[in-house]
Amino acid sequence: MIQKKRHYWCNNCGIPILREICLNCGEIGQKINTNIKPVFKEEYEVYKNIAINTPTINVRFFPKILYRDRNRLISDGSNGKTHFRFRVRKNVSDTKDSFLDPGEFDLYIKEVVQNKRSRIKQFYLDDNDYFKTLINGNLQYLKEIEEEAINFIKKISKKYSRYYQICSFSGGKDSTVTANLVKRAIGDIPIVFSDTGIEYPETIEYVKKYGNVFGNLLYLDSETDFMKMCKKLGPPSRTMRWCCFTNKGAPFSKYYAKLNHKHVLSFDGIRSEESNLRADYPREMDNTKFEKQYSTYPILNWTTLEVWLYIIWKRLPFNKLYRHGFSRIGCWACPNNTKFDWFLFSKVHPNMVKEWFSLINNYKNQQIETMKKDKDFGKKISEYDLSWVEDGAWKSRRVKYHNEENLLRLDSPCGKHDFELELKHNVKESLIEFFKVFGNVSKTKLPTGKSMYRIIHDDLVISLIENSNLIKFYIHDEKKTGKLKRLIFRQINKSYNCVNCGACVGSCPQGAIAINPHFKIDEKKCVNCLICTGIKYLALSCIALHYKESRILIKLKYT
Repeated sequence: MIQKKRHYWCNNCGIPILREICLNCGEIGQKINTNIKPVFKEEYEVYKNIAINTPTINVRFFPKILYRDRNRLISDGSNGKTHFRFRVRKNVSDTKDSFLDPGEFDLYIKEVVQNKRSRIKQFYLDDNDYFKTLINGNLQYLKEIEEEAINFIKKISKKYSRYYQICSFSGGKDSTVTANLVKRAIGDIPIVFSDTGIEYPETIEYVKKYGNVFGNLLYLDSETDFMKMCKKLGPPSRTMRWCCFTNKGAPFSKYYAKLNHKHVLSFDGIRSEESNLRADYPREMDNTKFEKQYSTYPILNWTTLEVWLYIIWKRLPFNKLYRHGFSRIGCWACPNNTKFDWFLFSKVHPNMVKEWFSLINNYKNQQIETMKKDKDFGKKISEYDLSWVEDGAWKSRRVKYHNEENLLRLDSPCGKHDFELELKHNVKESLIEFFKVFGNVSKTKLPTGKSMYRIIHDDLVISLIENSNLIKFYIHDEKKTGKLKRLIFRQINKSYNCVNCGACVGSCPQGAIAINPHFKIDEKKCVNCLICTGIKYLALSCIALHYKESRILIKLKYT
């Protein structure tokens, strides 16, 4: 785990400094948090307008807000200390659809430091004089972290010179800095942006306008309709982020499948400060979503303040949503967004917020209707009150499975190697595609007019008749019986529950899996390695099996 950095505040210059000594005046600073972000004029105006309507705040001496640390505001007169705190509330009314009015997001500001007048001249953060003081006080420190990151990129690029090299680009501040460092280190390479379909309009505008500044922009469109997928899988939550696979990962998977390279080296703008999970990331690692990708993180140990000072120093173009107060730029429907993110979003795009909350409310009502069939309805329904939508409880939801048993019989009529599997539902034609991972498929016309399919592998023979509910399989090696039965059942379950999300495309190193428009296996590419049936890249090797609430399953221990 990377040792946590410390930052400081120079009281003499009124600036944050990356190390203990200010390079402007030589003064030793006092400790501050590392994830402070700049407050630009657009965000400042929001706070000032709220302060005007807050009786406890003397608007006459309302200071310039320079930085924000989560819900704490640091002004030019607070010597690096929290001057104001704010919180976001969502007014709950008796009106059923009250949450559909984005105007009901309210921001409350409370003054903490009673310091009416500034010691230094009052500047907006955007003022060039303040920028000059800010950068000069940190210039040598910025040069050091830039040089280290560039040397790392050069070393990694040379180490994996046989890999196809790209820079993953999200349109956020971290990927912007990473892309700039990569360009300075190794020149122009593909700058790959995956449009999830739920990007902020400003992000799309920024990527299309500035993506080619950092390299050769490659724009990947998502073929998955997020809103329609929400109706199949329910809205994503912090513990059920299926959208990362279906809407962000799937376009990358399809892109990688078309590349004539076995391995891809990706430079990503991930930082350890962003979450507890990422705090333990190594600086280079196999990607957990894509078989082909090896990921490296040039700014893994950079802090939020370092990222912003680098952007200001290099005068890099950045997503204008940051000027409105956004701390992170991802998908607008992300369950990791805070109430403050929703407050800002409601100010910028109220109709989009209204549409999203409407979908969540409809999902809640569907859950209530389902629960009415349960004898414990009264106890369970309490969790779906109005606050479930308004207060963001939906972001913590967990899947509630409603499973239908699909197995009628499983016998071994001819010993330990032969098996007959009788299902409740007739075999879907799509099952043949899922069985192709085991071996080549042969088709024989029967006197009845139906077709019989046989899948033959070194360890396995599977036979089934179309529009039948009977599957027979023979396993040669008794030692492999448990594993192969488990995989056969898993592929059957996947075929009955597939939502054609495309998340599994990236699990095939040969690029044999495609959604066109349904799940397909290219037998010419498939080498029957069975990696796609494993759980390394997807839980249960399938988004639908893991996240879909109404499932048709063979519920045995082997699944």
